[in-house]
Amino acid sequence: MALNATVDGQTTAHYIADAVAQTGVSTTTPAQGVPIGGELNYLDDGTIGAALRASCNLSATRARIAASKHLENTNRPHNIGNAT
Repeated sequence: MALNATVDGQTTAHYIADAVAQTGVSTTTPAQGVPIGGELNYLDDGTIGAALRASCNLSATRARIAASKHLENTNRPHNIGNAT
């Protein structure tokens, strides 16, 4: 869910996630925190805190990306010859 990173936005996101929890629907939110190229000197404590809480292991992230790309390539139909 892409909602504002405010108390109201977060409250709404949790309300919706709780409401659909029993249906098996997976709910996710986009990453929040330090933007790429952002200067830490200009960020508030809340933004830095959100970025630290959302931090992840880069090795594990790279492995997930590689596995995902592998699956995309193996599931892609292969064009063999010029069958028309």
